Amino acid sequence: AYVDFLVENVIDSGVTQQDDNYVLESVKLTNPTVNILADTYFGEDYTRKRQRRGIEDSLQKYGYTHSFEKIKSFFGQTIQY
Repeated sequence: AYVDFLVENVIDSGVTQQDDNYVLESVKLTNPTVNILADTYFGEDYTRKRQRRGIEDSLQKYGYTHSFEKIKSFFGQTIQY
């Protein structure tokens, strides 16, 4: 996407300070919601292959929530699945 292109250019430029071209507005949210979407892949295809061979993996053993347990405290409240 075009936004990815712009971000990549900023990162590749090596700019270490905020540039006047990138005006940021500070916003304080009282009850923010963070959605983790899209490129989240837990490996279901690999799990199915392992199941056919009788091999248990972490997705089967611990479930989907296991992947988020270590980062949920970062968000300050329980993650809703």
